[in-house]
Amino acid sequence: MNGVPALDRASDVLLAVEDLTVEFHSDGRWVRVVEGVNVDVRRGEVLGLVGESGSGKTVTSLAVMGLIPKPFGRVSSGRVLFDDMDLIRAAPRQLDSVRGRRISMIFQEPARALNPAFTVGEQIAAVVRRHTGANRRQAWDRAVEVLDSVHIPSAGLRAKDYPYMFSGGMCQRVMIAMALACQPDLVIADEPTTALDVTVQDQILRLLDEVRRSTGVAILLITHDLAVIAAMCSRVGVMYAGQIVEEGPVDELFERPRHPYTAGLLDSLPRLDAPGGQFGAIPGRVPPPGQWPAGCHFHPRCGYVDPDRCTSGSIALARESGSSCRCVRADELVLERRTHG
Repeated sequence: MNGVPALDRASDVLLAVEDLTVEFHSDGRWVRVVEGVNVDVRRGEVLGLVGESGSGKTVTSLAVMGLIPKPFGRVSSGRVLFDDMDLIRAAPRQLDSVRGRRISMIFQEPARALNPAFTVGEQIAAVVRRHTGANRRQAWDRAVEVLDSVHIPSAGLRAKDYPYMFSGGMCQRVMIAMALACQPDLVIADEPTTALDVTVQDQILRLLDEVRRSTGVAILLITHDLAVIAAMCSRVGVMYAGQIVEEGPVDELFERPRHPYTAGLLDSLPRLDAPGGQFGAIPGRVPPPGQWPAGCHFHPRCGYVDPDRCTSGSIALARESGSSCRCVRADELVLERRTHG
């Protein structure tokens, strides 16, 4: 599996997230959970968002979909441009014309996302009828067609089954089928292989890659697993404590990370050439929203911190030749993945 080649022309940008900041109301104040996120998804590519739990990946995707719960959450600044339509400021009718039809989402817990009271075919057909105006027969036929396209055996019969009659991996295939039912331009896949065993994970990733190749759909893939990024994506954005800290082509970022957090994530991967299966670990944990440190959010866990430059002020995301990095020492450090033993 390989990501599509990175594209350069501005006209290839399908989704552009610009300076996105999301806040939630807690203990009488608004707390930032995503801060100044900039990322774009190009037509037909797979862009990865990676980072530890609590980094802001899922909240970013929910903001794109207009699913930040109100009145307790809000997008306080920024834009989300989809084919030049600002989804943040779009009227409800405009948003409804895009969400579910041109942008769809695969959630990380398919068994909970599916309604146990209806067959999987009925649920997919309902999506088709809602967004395309198809009649019942047409919608049902489309539901069977997409179930077959994600390799569910005897799709016509299984469409009449309820979610509890499917395994976790098969439920995820149903969710992928539902996401593809209206032939979207962009699919947001939020941890699509969570809680699946490694064999099923591989099957789901191969299926997503097959779908991308056959339909040309763009995929925003959210994960904490760098191995998934390596297998699926052409570009990747690394998130930490609500911010993008590094972004660029996957091959370049894996070969020479520029941000210490990215290097730490890479070093935590097990290696076949490491005696005893040793791997590194980043000390500490991601600070929760409302407790982000001043300066670089990563500096309390960083082994390269400069007390004069890293611990105060705002650290900008510096762009350079197709990649970006939020580190004042990026040009000074050589952060190749360490060799163990």
